[in-house]
Amino acid sequence: MRKAIPPGMKLAITLHHLTEGASLSAIKYHWRIGKSTAAEAIYSTCDAIWEELMPIYLQPPKSMREWKKISQEYVHVCPDADKPFETYLLMRCCLLHM
Repeated sequence: MRKAIPPGMKLAITLHHLTEGASLSAIKYHWRIGKSTAAEAIYSTCDAIWEELMPIYLQPPKSMREWKKISQEYVHVCPDADKPFETYLLMRCCLLHM
């Protein structure tokens, strides 16, 4: 059995992919690892970053007032938004996150 890829290397592979847009094939040759190994390293690292940073930077609204504010900002940015659909989305989000 091979040794696991160290976390620092997984992060470096992920940053290589995210900053340069390098394909899995390019990463495979650059880092001398398998294509599926590179993909798993990138996906697991992005997932870990998401899990750690999402609660800090992307907190869902906690009240109906916050949802309405977001809805109004959305309509301001997208004036062609469909009002009934907007209302449906607002209510659906409120039900899911409260």
